Amino acid sequence: MKEIDLLIVGQGIAGINLSYIAKKKGLTCMHIHQSSPGESTKVAAGLINPITGRRFVKSWNIDTILPFAIKHYKELEDEFNINFTDRLHILRTFQNVAEENAWLAKSADPFLKEFLLDRLAFDKSKFSNKLKTVDLMGELQNCHRIKLSTLQDSYLNKLKLDDELIDEWVKLDDLRFHENSITYKSLSFKNIVFAEGWRSIYNSLWSHIPFAPSKGELFLVSAPDLKLNAAFKNTMFITPLGKDLYWVGATYEWKNYDPFVGEKMKEKLFTMLNNTLLCPYEIKAHLSGIRPSSKDRRPIIGPHHKYPHVYIFNGMGTKGSSLSPYYAHVLIDFIQEGKGIPFEVSTKRYPPSS
Repeated sequence: MKEIDLLIVGQGIAGINLSYIAKKKGLTCMHIHQSSPGESTKVAAGLINPITGRRFVKSWNIDTILPFAIKHYKELEDEFNINFTDRLHILRTFQNVAEENAWLAKSADPFLKEFLLDRLAFDKSKFSNKLKTVDLMGELQNCHRIKLSTLQDSYLNKLKLDDELIDEWVKLDDLRFHENSITYKSLSFKNIVFAEGWRSIYNSLWSHIPFAPSKGELFLVSAPDLKLNAAFKNTMFITPLGKDLYWVGATYEWKNYDPFVGEKMKEKLFTMLNNTLLCPYEIKAHLSGIRPSSKDRRPIIGPHHKYPHVYIFNGMGTKGSSLSPYYAHVLIDFIQEGKGIPFEVSTKRYPPSS
């Protein structure tokens, strides 16, 4: 029985990026994945927003992860000869003049003006009968959108063609842990990485990890008159997807792991949408996904405390598009060469209780 270097459980955006980097570094891989309701990669907007919060500071570790992510996705585009990325601006409304003043001050900061515009390039007058804008607004540049569903479909199709995909959810009872290997049914592996997203809450191997998944619901909306080419954020995001289609959402619910849409959030989305769009629209789909967040909003990567060849790659939350390429690289370097994993993202910060 030929031993494979790596078994990757899950092929959402985290598992895909982990697989691509592992293969690029010469590892042989097999993958287990079965599409199911609640899968966030299929429904997420894929935005990479370099500025966060009401204080308008750089997203955590963005100076490291953004250049790595853009280079990484460009390599994927070249390999598949498919466009997976768009560069776009993000418009955001301010709650008060103090927020606007804070924005203007930050836009003069040499470390932030790469992203924050000191004046709007967006022409609000062209949208007066289409979009409910406000006088107090800011505009971000050099933001990106990753076309997650296109990337996932392309990658899964390649894995199927290469006979590297097991179309099922991993059955823990069929895993056998040996001193230097893991077996799953008739296959033998040197290592296994669980990149299951929110479903890790049901994995007994990681029961000591304080996962904090959050459910979100959204609309896909057709609005031919809108012609918006930037993402717009007030109480919700409106993100252009092309061909007059827009991603609209998303809601937040904690400790709700029902992967299906509900009437309560549908009404909330309707209210937010009707308070924002002034032009006609048609709802094409009502979707939901569960974000794979951690308690401290940091990735969770590294080895299991008991089984040295068992790893986790999780906790990317709403930032999987930006975080997962770089931290996939960190984890593969640890597996291959024993390079260190920063404590702030390591499994070591969550030791099992004695």
